[in-house]
Amino acid sequence: MSIIFKATQIPGLYSYVTATEWRACFLPKLSTAPSVTLADSFNQHASIYIFALEAPDLNNQFIQKLYTLLKTNYPFYQQQSDHCFVWLNQGGNPDVIAQYQFAQALIFDNSYSIKKNPVTASQQLWFNNSNYFAVAPYSQVSLNKSLDGFIIQRIPISVPYDYGLYLTNVLSTMAPIPLGSIARKNANPSSEIPLTILLNSAGSSIQYSISFPLKFDKPQYYQIEQDLYPYNGKNLYTIMPTGLKYYFGPKNGMTEMTYLLFNNTNLLNFTARFHPGAIFSPDYTSFRFEPSSPLYTNIPTTYGKLLNVESTANSLLVFSKSPDDAHTGKSRYYWTIAGDFILMDADAMEQTMIQNRLLCGISGTETISFTGENKIYKGDIINFKNNQPAYALVFPILNDQNVKNESPLLSNEFTTAWFSFKKSEQNNATPIFYHSQPEGAALFNPGETPGILGYAEVPSSKLNEHQNAYFPLASSAVSKPYLGMRKKGDSGYYDQETIRQFEIQILNPARKQAIAIANQTVKHLQKKRIQATSTNNVNLSTTPQGLLVNLTDDQSVWQSLTLANPTVSTDENEILQPLMFKNMDTEGSKTGLQEAFQTNEQFLVISNPVPDHIDFYNTYFQNKIDIAAWPFILDITGQNKWTDKNGFNNIVIFKFCNYSIEERIKNQKLWTDPLNFNNQEKIPALTKWILDYINTAKQAVVNDKENSPFYNFVNIVTDPNWTGIICLQVTIDLTSLPKEIKAIMAGIDTSRFTAHHFGIEANHIGLTADNKLDANFKSSMFGLINYVNETSESRNKLKIDPPVNLPITPGDFDFKVLELQVIFDKSVIKDFKSKIQLTLNTLFNEPVISESNPNKDAINQYSIVMKGLYDKRNGNTGYSFSITDTNTLTLSSVAISDVTVLAVQLATVDETDTADVTSRFYISGNLAFQQLDNFDMLSYTSLPCSNLILDMKFNLNVLGSDHTPTKTFSFQPAGIVFGKNDVKTRPDSLVPHFPLDLTNLLYNSPATAAKDTPAVTPASLSYIPVDAPLSTLPLSSTWYALRFNVNLGSMGALTAKIGFNAEILLAWSPGLAGNCAQVFIKMPFSGSKADKGFSLQGILKFAVGSIMFINTAATDGQKTQYAMVFTQIGLSLMGLKLPRSGNTIFYLFGNPDGSIDDKTNGNIGWYGAYQAEKEKKENLNNIIS
Repeated sequence: MSIIFKATQIPGLYSYVTATEWRACFLPKLSTAPSVTLADSFNQHASIYIFALEAPDLNNQFIQKLYTLLKTNYPFYQQQSDHCFVWLNQGGNPDVIAQYQFAQALIFDNSYSIKKNPVTASQQLWFNNSNYFAVAPYSQVSLNKSLDGFIIQRIPISVPYDYGLYLTNVLSTMAPIPLGSIARKNANPSSEIPLTILLNSAGSSIQYSISFPLKFDKPQYYQIEQDLYPYNGKNLYTIMPTGLKYYFGPKNGMTEMTYLLFNNTNLLNFTARFHPGAIFSPDYTSFRFEPSSPLYTNIPTTYGKLLNVESTANSLLVFSKSPDDAHTGKSRYYWTIAGDFILMDADAMEQTMIQNRLLCGISGTETISFTGENKIYKGDIINFKNNQPAYALVFPILNDQNVKNESPLLSNEFTTAWFSFKKSEQNNATPIFYHSQPEGAALFNPGETPGILGYAEVPSSKLNEHQNAYFPLASSAVSKPYLGMRKKGDSGYYDQETIRQFEIQILNPARKQAIAIANQTVKHLQKKRIQATSTNNVNLSTTPQGLLVNLTDDQSVWQSLTLANPTVSTDENEILQPLMFKNMDTEGSKTGLQEAFQTNEQFLVISNPVPDHIDFYNTYFQNKIDIAAWPFILDITGQNKWTDKNGFNNIVIFKFCNYSIEERIKNQKLWTDPLNFNNQEKIPALTKWILDYINTAKQAVVNDKENSPFYNFVNIVTDPNWTGIICLQVTIDLTSLPKEIKAIMAGIDTSRFTAHHFGIEANHIGLTADNKLDANFKSSMFGLINYVNETSESRNKLKIDPPVNLPITPGDFDFKVLELQVIFDKSVIKDFKSKIQLTLNTLFNEPVISESNPNKDAINQYSIVMKGLYDKRNGNTGYSFSITDTNTLTLSSVAISDVTVLAVQLATVDETDTADVTSRFYISGNLAFQQLDNFDMLSYTSLPCSNLILDMKFNLNVLGSDHTPTKTFSFQPAGIVFGKNDVKTRPDSLVPHFPLDLTNLLYNSPATAAKDTPAVTPASLSYIPVDAPLSTLPLSSTWYALRFNVNLGSMGALTAKIGFNAEILLAWSPGLAGNCAQVFIKMPFSGSKADKGFSLQGILKFAVGSIMFINTAATDGQKTQYAMVFTQIGLSLMGLKLPRSGNTIFYLFGNPDGSIDDKTNGNIGWYGAYQAEKEKKENLNNIIS
């Protein structure tokens, strides 16, 4: 099948992409075709074929970088004619020589013919500074017959050549020597098996056939630096050590142990694959055994025989890296194994399913039972997996060490192959068992012979159910030790005792640990035993990190781990709980927490514990901690979700090691047990999120320097010497916040409200008087809450200030928190900043239509911005909010023209621990009233007021679409208090010219009235209307009124102490077009009836016919005058009218010279007249005029 390359965004570059590799050809002379076949591309001059494990960044410099590589490293390259094969190095070959870090190439001259393109000089593809792959001079490249790859073959020219893999610096001549034997036929090279590059295979590797044994019979040796290599003296080729390697000791004098796996001295056939950009990947670089090759291992069985295996179609030799030479830096590799091998019985012709047992190590009680290949069964499979940990960070481990080693047993800094087992036929019922019992304490049970006890094979795990769980196996340790590839006396030499101790202290525990993890049942008996032990604070200990540990009675297992103690509460009745893990010995025995904390180099990241451990963290992780009454919750199981908006949260990092958090977070290999505490699939995303989190903070510090709230955080995450616990994007318990802060939670977008970070410095636990560790230690904690409203944050970035029109928020009222910043240090509040916004779209049931002074921080029109303040005096703490700028709001109202807001106080009405909250705003300022035509009764241009109440009710758990709590506002104007000082009125208005004493505001609205209560009107409150020169409409069910007292004097000397007072209402209804307002009066002693008079003991009654307000405008020489006229005044005694005919009129007038600041404006004048019946009308008109 022909290969088709498709055009990319780079002219002339065509790609062919599969799941395993990105391939491309660059044809500078063909730049417009949408696609090109492999055959057509090969017919083009100057074609470049590019192979990569993944698609590179195809930017404008890609082709230029490619040409630069070819011209710099390959001076014989002819850009206009040569064919090139280029392998990009994308990290799959870490040891490549510096000049080939980007890529390596083979170049073929096009001067002979289209399909025969000889290499004019020997070329090498280097995969380290000790090994290379050679292509002989005068080799030809051509397409294969299936048109899906290339063939490289020598042409018959008698010249010296290198062909295949080579090892450099050998013998005294320092000449390279080939690895393995390739059938070379100098007389007829065209009959040699060629090199091939297949584009339809897993990767575009160079493939060829090769043969070599796995062990030489009577080899000769030569030395490369400190290494001894065997070689075949006749054909002069060598092999690398083949098997398993483990390492320990310091890197400048590292000891390596070689466990030779095979004893084959016969020549074995392999299909070799070499990819310069993927040396350690079996899919790209390997030596594949010829299937069904019998192999003789050094793995012993319990019967003392050595195990035989048979190769399969995926049995491989692969490269593995050894430490570089300490003196020269030369790279050192060896061959280990990968893939499936069939286990064979000693006699494959038998028809039996009796199991055999191989030894895992040096103990006869640790074995694996298997069924070998025979006539009725294909045989169980032993599977090898390369790139498994092989470097013991600590060895030997001291015998008196009473805790687990503080480092992992084996690290993958250097690797080898580990093992697993599986059935070749799933219907075979005989399991593959792992058996392990203590030496000297194995179990026995009655055997077939009476009176004789037999050894009881007690299985610990069914390995065929865990075939993807690999473990170390190096049982050649029980046979004669092989001295490896090092000279006796140097650091590579080891003896039998070293092998035995390495098995006991490293390989055996690592093997059991891996099997136990797969088995998931190992600790059941231990758990039942531990549950019977007591729990107390007697066995307290401390970790190297200064964290408090409570041990079991035998001091072998952790019962609890205390991370921090909260700050002291001011409430003596409140019991504060420490931040701690409980029941670690029972419910938490499988979590790996104890093991994770027992390491000197701890970098533990917890974002998403494995699902089986979730119940433990939900139940036994006491995850709430307070700093200065601010409650944090490390909800590592409930809040660690990936979302497009917030990413991760509640990420807990324990750092007690070198290197900075920023450095270590980049590579999970530097984390402690990452897969036990994090979701493996999310680790790349988590790593990127944390790095972005750090970079965002660093940018803020660049802009604001030490003034940035992130300054301490950046110092911590970039300091290699900092140690402690830090948690990112931490949940805050909204229901337990300080009451003043809880009051503003209605304006918080809860999806954005988390602590940026919370942390604990390493604790230094003191001693009690009786020399025990003090469980009541004080923790030094730090943190940052940095909430910014999303809209406000966007405006700040764009630096937008009013007078740009701001949006109007829906509804009559709204509340938002623009920012809330709290910096904690040493368990106290170091700094507090906050800005909150109260939006008043409506006041007194009238819409706001404009504002005089929009705040630069506001994000909506008609808003009041307040700043927060943290106050700590005499041991008492509190939070308060004050406005930053006054703002005058203009209303569309018949009565009130403007409301100037001078101050706002915020308080909580209901102080509870529940999610239901009522916050109350107390607004203070000045009211300005409209000047009504003909009769300026509202008078005030500035009327001081306070206690104007706006209640805001919300539930912290009931959220709106903007993720803030749903708010219900209640405007309560009836409680408003009017000030007496600094009152300003219009000069010709009513108030300064009439003895009116403002007392309060009356307000009625059916919306706020209790259900089924009768309507409230001025009449129901004993007020009667007063005629005034106003154009008016009747009041609606919602109305306001200014209430005044009018002192009418007294009833004479006999009642000097009884005030003769009336009440006047200046009333209006909001939203009534054409309504100017109305005047009402309540007569003295009128009681609950709306009467135009009053009675004394029901005997003497004073009655008024009508009441009116009149005014005369100011003229030359005359001032504005206001008067109230009472007509048809009469007395009745026992129902008898006095006098019996005629009427009396009273004229009540204020001081025309009065002012609001003049105390004489309270003076009042009277004028009265009596009219006989027949003159009444005429004289009345004269009086009025």
